[in-house]
Amino acid sequence: MVLKDQKSLLRPLVLGATSLLLPASAWADAREISFQFERAADYGRVIASWTDGSETAPEITTQMLGPVLVLNFSEPVSFETDELADGLPSYIAVSRLSEDGTQARIALSREYRIHQSTSFDLAAIDFVMSNRASDPSDVVSPLAAVKQREAEAAAEAAEAARLANLPPMLDVDVRASEGQEFSTLAFYWPEEINFESRDLDGDIEITFSRRGQADLAPVRVDPPSGMKTITGENTEQNWVTTIDVMDGYWASAIQVENVTMVRFREGENPGSPTEDDAVLPIALQQLAEALPEPSDPYEAFNAPSKKPYIAQATETPVIETPSPEEAQEIAPRFDDSSDEMIEREPVTQRRLWNEALDRMGSANVSLIPKSGGLNIDIAFQSEIPSAIFRHNGSLWIAFPAAGKFDLGANPGRAGFRIDQISSDEGMAMRVAIPEGLIVSVTQSGRLWSISIGGPGNTNPTRLSPKRTASMGGSGIVVDVPDIGTVFDIFDEDVGTSLTIVPALQHAVSLNRSLRFVEAKLPSTVHGLAIVPFVDDMNVTQRGNQVLISRDSGLALSSWGVEAEVTPNDTLSPGFLDFASWRRGGMDTFWQNQMGLERAAALADIEDWSGQTATLDLARFYLSWRLA
Repeated sequence: MVLKDQKSLLRPLVLGATSLLLPASAWADAREISFQFERAADYGRVIASWTDGSETAPEITTQMLGPVLVLNFSEPVSFETDELADGLPSYIAVSRLSEDGTQARIALSREYRIHQSTSFDLAAIDFVMSNRASDPSDVVSPLAAVKQREAEAAAEAAEAARLANLPPMLDVDVRASEGQEFSTLAFYWPEEINFESRDLDGDIEITFSRRGQADLAPVRVDPPSGMKTITGENTEQNWVTTIDVMDGYWASAIQVENVTMVRFREGENPGSPTEDDAVLPIALQQLAEALPEPSDPYEAFNAPSKKPYIAQATETPVIETPSPEEAQEIAPRFDDSSDEMIEREPVTQRRLWNEALDRMGSANVSLIPKSGGLNIDIAFQSEIPSAIFRHNGSLWIAFPAAGKFDLGANPGRAGFRIDQISSDEGMAMRVAIPEGLIVSVTQSGRLWSISIGGPGNTNPTRLSPKRTASMGGSGIVVDVPDIGTVFDIFDEDVGTSLTIVPALQHAVSLNRSLRFVEAKLPSTVHGLAIVPFVDDMNVTQRGNQVLISRDSGLALSSWGVEAEVTPNDTLSPGFLDFASWRRGGMDTFWQNQMGLERAAALADIEDWSGQTATLDLARFYLSWRLA
């Protein structure tokens, strides 16, 4: 147990004969020291501090001369010599302070081992008995906790100031898409951002010029082909993402305005950019190189001269302004079946096919197990279209009727998990089957038969989605022969609605899955299904054709579909197809401009064709850097 004692220096001052002989300057310069004392079983402690409250401890060195301890002070001090003996009487017999106040001699009751320690305003001297093996713990001043709290507060304030001065983090939308030649991971920034990429032994690290924040969970759960996973971390100035690339793939990054795209391809990295990674077509780059340097930088954005473009030195031909009839004939032509569709067919309204259900609002289902599979027969009261497709590891069998399936008394005997899903517009069975099982479908009038596991069958017609112009931008149009009516159904597992396009006769299917930025078209055994990734996806049916679009247009960063506009040209896989939008070179610029302006002026902006004409004119100006 440690006993503490403190004696005040404010005692009546008795001046002895020795005191009277001290020089006046020694008394004037001396700083007063106060002492505290601690006693334990095997040591005693003297703690010195300045009486004036200084937060710096007195500087004291010690020297043992037999049983006498000599204390040397860095400056003259004053204290009552009797105070030391009174504070530790078992350790100290008598003490004396030198006339100049810089040295004190202390006669000890025996020889001790001396241990010294300091802490802020305290200086401690320990008299340790010989039977104690280790030194006592160092003295700790109450100021230590105060100073620690002050240091922590200062560090927190400095960190808060540092964070306040950091550039703000921008919201980044990260999406994945699949194409025929490559898959894409796209970073959508709210503004144009620069980046640097470097290879990490097959993986890729992208350092963006701004700090960013994004929800990476969706692309980690459902990554594009070729990507294992992705991590992101902010530094004080940048957002650094590290992408793990699967074996057998390589990745490259390109910039398209405010979008950074990472593309994954099978094979080995060729070491140089591929043609697909050229954002501007080579022809446009060559055209830019051929133009003379303007004296005025703003001349670079002027339209080409109305004089005809001369590839070689030849006589300048005379250009006559075409008549309106001639302008109509020379206007650029393209095959846009979407315009024909709008003029030919009105919008097909959705409807329920509930007449195919029995009086209980259900359809009778027979489940017939077989070796390695299952046969499902579904009998309705009348003919009804269906769509059959794979989605999220299950086979979906969907119909546009608001009812239920009568699976019998023991559906568990089928050997596969079967769930029923229904909505106000449709009903579906979801059968959990292994990926490798082949599914075939036959239909006869009001009876649908689905065979899971077996040789399969071949559909006469394959669906071919095509890119088309839509309100605000690009869209996808699909021609579905013998179509039923479009309906929606909710997938509770992932919390999203599926839009389903059923067909009556078993003659149509999508033989491969297509994935875009805003939607996915899973492969189907029969009919068509759309899995939207955005809330404002529009699916419009006009006769046998279905248009998939958004008000702002689809971002078809990797087509995977054929194009209706300029079908003989190869589309750039980026967002900007300058080669098609320019519609030729400088020698046909004014001819194309007149035709496009006339088409936009004559068209009705409320009609689809009018919107398409206006969009074509805007793209033409954009490709020539006039917009």
